[in-house]
Amino acid sequence: MIKPLYLLISLFLCFSCNEVEKDEAEEDYDRLFPLKKEIEKHTPMPGEAIVKQGDVNVNRKSFKYEGNDTIQDKNTYTITLKYRLKEDYSDMEKSRYFVRFVNEDKTLTSIYSDPKTKFMPHDEFDETADVEMAHPEMESNKEYTIRFKAKSGFQLFLCVNGAGPRNSGIRAKITAVADDDGLTPPLVLQTEQYQTQEGQAMLSQPYCKYVILP
Repeated sequence: MIKPLYLLISLFLCFSCNEVEKDEAEEDYDRLFPLKKEIEKHTPMPGEAIVKQGDVNVNRKSFKYEGNDTIQDKNTYTITLKYRLKEDYSDMEKSRYFVRFVNEDKTLTSIYSDPKTKFMPHDEFDETADVEMAHPEMESNKEYTIRFKAKSGFQLFLCVNGAGPRNSGIRAKITAVADDDGLTPPLVLQTEQYQTQEGQAMLSQPYCKYVILP
């Protein structure tokens, strides 16, 4: 009785080994995982305003005006710069932040939180090449405003950088509002920076952006 059982098992194993596995149908990987098309670069439309990155260490000596004076049909804009310093004077250590913008004369202008400290780390300050707007009256948590007019093609520019004690900071915002019937949307560049490290330290994320007014 045992021999026939062994014979039956042997035959079963033989047929199992000789059984040919069917090839599975090949997957259409092109269909399952289509190749992502290369991201198309945005082509600015005529009159479209594109915000661009600037140099956070720029000064008047290295600055190059990027405005376009060839635009024919020009809009007139009201430019408004607002900035506010946050500082605890009990620290006995003044901050050395600065706000830089392009003024109505198309030149780079600097405003320092401490007029007595014009030199900044990484700032190639040169008294013969730079014009400063000193604000001795600048107080913590007080907002200051500067306004002027500009035409289409003007380079709206804002740069905020510098150093300060822990928990100090500076906020700045520059806007351009067209003096028309409201069809042109306002343009805004803004940043709010705080210093969170121990002691006197540079801002960890300095800001510098610009846009050409359409």
